[in-house]
Amino acid sequence: MYDVSDEDHIPFKVYINSDNIPKLTSSINNGRAKIKWNNMTDNDISKYCMLTERCLHGIRIPTEAVGCRDTQCTNVNHIESINKMYNDIVSSLIQAGEESLQNKKRSYTNKPGWAEYVDNLYDSSREVRHMWVNVGKPRQGPVYDLHVKSKARFKYALRFIKNNENALRKEALPKKLTELNPEAFWREIKTINNCNTPHPSSIEGVSGGKEIVDLWRKHFCDLLNCVSNSSVDMSEYDCDTSYDEIVVTVEEVTNAIKKLDINEACGSDGICSEHIKYADKALVPLLSLCFTSFLAHGFLPESMLYLCQ
Repeated sequence: MYDVSDEDHIPFKVYINSDNIPKLTSSINNGRAKIKWNNMTDNDISKYCMLTERCLHGIRIPTEAVGCRDTQCTNVNHIESINKMYNDIVSSLIQAGEESLQNKKRSYTNKPGWAEYVDNLYDSSREVRHMWVNVGKPRQGPVYDLHVKSKARFKYALRFIKNNENALRKEALPKKLTELNPEAFWREIKTINNCNTPHPSSIEGVSGGKEIVDLWRKHFCDLLNCVSNSSVDMSEYDCDTSYDEIVVTVEEVTNAIKKLDINEACGSDGICSEHIKYADKALVPLLSLCFTSFLAHGFLPESMLYLCQ
């Protein structure tokens, strides 16, 4: 619009085809337990990787569909097969993540004050208890008295940090700030603020947790679907691209996975970037086959078409 301009901002005009925007007609709320990946230990991640190996090796590869080289393919069975393969991959990652959370006991070791007040007493109590067990669990005598006292000291310290959790959190803030650990500092700030954040009992005349959620769901559903859409016939466009030119290689998938950021929100299918980054290496060739088949058949799974979760 302008050949020469001395302004920092040059106006321009674009046209956006909104006909292909899919309409969000339903909400997605599967109620799955959210995995706190930043709290996962190395052992937890290794367990998840092992579980993905077991789950992924049970996936059946539709040889005919993934080997189809016809970019104009209209075989419905091919679409159904590669869609099922992709959904099986997603289900395997979700299942492995859920199984890795099972039998995971609640830990107090991340409570504020644990290292300062409880850690040493906990180790001492465990050592004394092992000694008490090894001598036959006597109900009297010096070993028994030592066991009772060490256990009492540990429980007293544990009650202390539980009863003074908020005060200990505030005391820990200056230490985290001086240690130049901004992530831990702001995580602690968020924890403290969430404990004291009041929640409105009514929004626009609607009360109740479920009713308020439905209100916001309808609000954003209407907002995102405010543009009318209609199906577009793509048959008039010829695709002369050969199959070899649209192959998504294992190397490309590997490089893409390495570039994924962690601690991000999951997609509409419930998959986080950590599900992919920490999975077994068997995932990479499966994704390579899937994405190549998607491009060859001009198809994407339904979960990839949602605008929001």
